[in-house]
Amino acid sequence: MTSLNQLLDNLRTNETLARKIFEIESEVLAIYNSRNFFDRLLALIQEKFGVPEAWVALIDEPITAPLIHHLSHCDQLTRSLVPLSAAGLRQLSGHFPDAWLVSHCAERHNWLIPPYLQGMVRSMAVTPLQLEGRLIGALVQGDRKPNRWDPSMDTFFLSQLTVKVSLYLANLASREQLEYLATRDALTGLYNRREFDQALEREISRAQRSGAPLCAIFIDCNDFKQINDTHGHDAGDAVLRHLAQGLEKLIRRVDCAFRYAGDEFVLLLPGQRQEQAQWVAQRLDHYFRTHPCPFRGQSIPYSISCGVASTEQSGIDSGTALLKQADMQLYQAKGRKHEAVDHRLSTRIHALWHRLQKVFDTV
Repeated sequence: MTSLNQLLDNLRTNETLARKIFEIESEVLAIYNSRNFFDRLLALIQEKFGVPEAWVALIDEPITAPLIHHLSHCDQLTRSLVPLSAAGLRQLSGHFPDAWLVSHCAERHNWLIPPYLQGMVRSMAVTPLQLEGRLIGALVQGDRKPNRWDPSMDTFFLSQLTVKVSLYLANLASREQLEYLATRDALTGLYNRREFDQALEREISRAQRSGAPLCAIFIDCNDFKQINDTHGHDAGDAVLRHLAQGLEKLIRRVDCAFRYAGDEFVLLLPGQRQEQAQWVAQRLDHYFRTHPCPFRGQSIPYSISCGVASTEQSGIDSGTALLKQADMQLYQAKGRKHEAVDHRLSTRIHALWHRLQKVFDTV
């Protein structure tokens, strides 16, 4: 009789688990972007299974770039996103394709635990995630109880969850990859010209409604043709990528960087006053003068010129006028730099001529 009761209990438990997984499936099926997908999925897992913590670990490679891009724009998910190293992926692949249960000694696996949870999580259920047939990371549930999960437990339902999440993820990734390629510049990863045109009109309209200023910084890579001629086009591409990475690193989250054309870039700075934007331009100028581009074991020095415009200026009442003013300021900035270079060159030639005259007079 005891065995029959135990069997019935197991059936009821399995039925409950199956129902909870179905409820999770039903909700996440209606989600069409990875940020909302992971946000809701993690919340549902915690709610349905009574799990105190849930997070995602992902490798940082081109295959996951669109996913990471979307997740990094959500503060809560950034906290719950663990970057998975190559070594961590190898450890994870040793347990693939099954779910992996860890008890009592989760601290030995801190490479898989978010920093804010390290030292607190004592047991974990790790379900691998696949994309395009490749292992890309894991969905992880954690508990402070050391025996919440035990390696001897049945992982059938966890494995089912893994398969289904991976399928949904593949559909989302395909959709977001198309969206990403449609809005991004292929070389630098910045937003492209089409996105800039739309963003400029959107931000101008917002600035006019709110009365807040909007600034644009037009940026040009100085002597870019010379870089290509001297070092080759691969080096030129590396410089443009380096420049783009620097721009993204130095601007605020609310700002946007765009590759406008060739070696020209534009920044849109919502809410920034003109003097603040001028300071940003000076900071960018100093950064790139002091941070050459690494390329195949060497460093390629380069510099930029910036033109700043603001809706605070008289006559700037449209996106076209804002960009035209920034372009004009860029042209003037490049002219001043060429004048400064010509002046330094003239001074050196003049000094050299005087030294030569002294030599000739001595002879």
